[in-house]
Amino acid sequence: MIDIDGIQQEVIVDETTALSLPIEDADLISVINDKITKSIAHNKKKRLDERRKLNRDFWKGDQLDLSKMDLRYQVPYIDNIIHDNLESRIALVAGRMPDIIVTPASEDDKSVQNARDIEDVIQYRLSSSMMKRLVKDALRNYYLDFSSAVKARWDKNKGENGDYVFEVVRANRIGFDHTATIPQDGFTSDNCDLIYEWIEEPLAVVLAKFPKSKEKLVAMLGGHDSLNSKRLVSKVRYLECWFKWYADDGTMLQGKCNKYNNLILHKEKNPYFDWDGSTDIKADADGKFQSNKIKRNYFDQPHMPYMFLTYENLGDSIVDDTTAVEQAISLQRISNKRGAQITELADRIAPRYAFNGSVISKEEAARVDPKDPSESLWLDQAGPDTDIRKGMTVTQSVAPPAILFQDQAGIRNRLDSKFSTHGTTRGETQSNESGISKQITREGDLTGADDMSDIVVERLAYEMVSWALQFIKMFYDKPHMIRFKGKDGENINREITQDHVEDGLIAEVKASSVDKQTRKAEALSLVQAKSIDPQTLFEDMDVDNPKERTRRLIAFQNGVNDGYTAYMEEIDGDVQNGEEDTMTPEQAQQDLQSLLSGQPVQPQGIPGDQYVQIFSDYITGGEFDTQAPEIQQAIMQYIQQLQQLVNEKVGGNGQPQAPVGQPAQEPQAAVGQPAI
Repeated sequence: MIDIDGIQQEVIVDETTALSLPIEDADLISVINDKITKSIAHNKKKRLDERRKLNRDFWKGDQLDLSKMDLRYQVPYIDNIIHDNLESRIALVAGRMPDIIVTPASEDDKSVQNARDIEDVIQYRLSSSMMKRLVKDALRNYYLDFSSAVKARWDKNKGENGDYVFEVVRANRIGFDHTATIPQDGFTSDNCDLIYEWIEEPLAVVLAKFPKSKEKLVAMLGGHDSLNSKRLVSKVRYLECWFKWYADDGTMLQGKCNKYNNLILHKEKNPYFDWDGSTDIKADADGKFQSNKIKRNYFDQPHMPYMFLTYENLGDSIVDDTTAVEQAISLQRISNKRGAQITELADRIAPRYAFNGSVISKEEAARVDPKDPSESLWLDQAGPDTDIRKGMTVTQSVAPPAILFQDQAGIRNRLDSKFSTHGTTRGETQSNESGISKQITREGDLTGADDMSDIVVERLAYEMVSWALQFIKMFYDKPHMIRFKGKDGENINREITQDHVEDGLIAEVKASSVDKQTRKAEALSLVQAKSIDPQTLFEDMDVDNPKERTRRLIAFQNGVNDGYTAYMEEIDGDVQNGEEDTMTPEQAQQDLQSLLSGQPVQPQGIPGDQYVQIFSDYITGGEFDTQAPEIQQAIMQYIQQLQQLVNEKVGGNGQPQAPVGQPAQEPQAAVGQPAI
């Protein structure tokens, strides 16, 4: 429906919105070209390119037209408040990377473990420095370009078996149909009928990617005779288009095509959705074979692999109607003007000599240096009654009026308000501001950062997590070993396959309500009140290896390691009281994998029953005998360390004791078998 003279009328807005299939290449090219033409015309109507350029120029500091200034007398004054405030704003918003919560498909132990592994891996991937840089770049592009897009892509060349990647797409390389909008619910690309992206790759790569269209493309480029080595390494610019169409029965489908001028290089259904599934054949209880169709999808429907950032949007387009940068440009211009006025007036305060030409000649006046404090003037014809001021006097301009400084400060405050980043929030000292006023200002700024983090970053992170699970579900047909460091510096290994993403598994994203600076400040306040334990302090201060720092601190304070043992039993759970074991079965898998890879491992607490069982199963399972002698020896030495820990904990007198879950009279293990 559209509004004509205030009356809602039902009309067909865009006859090419529904792309049907099958569709001929010529028709597909015609529809895509028509939509791109309309999109470009729509952007020109909104003056999008020139507004983007103006935003970028002001962020970079290119804010003055020097050709209109007389640089001999005028000062090119620029105080780039927009840059300072925008970068502070981005740091505040991006500093609240959300937490990922994965709910298992069932209460089964395997499902719970799968969900925990997925949660650890995705949390590690999204909290990495690389991902934080991506979020900051995407936010910066949004503020400067009124829109920002992050693309999810499967890269078959990443790692041994391929992996998913996320990348920011520059605004001048992406477009969408002009009728597209951002939905309130669902993925940000769901209301797009067409998204197109310009791809630049070497000609040799393009020919290899699209072998079926190779001959046609070569012919368009001048034939095989033109394909010399220089031409093959030169880049070709072509379109990657993602679009919707509808089947004859009205079912919505999605397609992807690659287009060079009027040549379709390749077209297919959305390759990131399992449309047909695979057949799984299993025998039932009666021995009869049953075939089931399995679709490996985390998504309930296909999505285009683009995620859009939006915040100040009236709902008419994917492109936001304005941003804080655009709103601040007029104030930045006035601030520059006021600063230049103050500077020029201040320069004129310097004293100037005025000479009487009938008394002092131009040649004599030219020898006077007003900057020389020892300079003296001599009037040869002066008598006792001569007024020297008739020959020379000193003039001085009036200082810049206070209203200029007040106006400049007010403009600065308004610019800070545009971005919710006042001086107090940026860490600048405000001598004339009370402590309560500083706290109110900072809380107000953080409220604005929280709002954008909840609306923009949390939604982006949710879509990224969903895409990660979809890629894992579809393409992790071979195990992917993910290795990373835990918070306590330990090596963590997670072997992830597509079976980890079970049907019914749910991933949620929850934005952090407290930024790092606030958490650190609160931690320091609690230290003064003696209301925080050392490990929580180190965790809130975001330092590496908080457990090791806690151990060293308590060992230093007590002079013995027993203090740390008692403390860790308190925070990790006491084995004797039936609380959570310090060393879990998940840690046993990690420690075992580290030992098998030749890495040294030290026990990080008291092993529980399930931890012990992992090692027992491995030793008795037969795989232990296939390992190299040095690996076997390392495992056996580690098991002896575990046995000693169990004896000290359970026995208390140094006498060998049976571990939990084993009878006390069990004989000593034979050579080659684990002592536990």
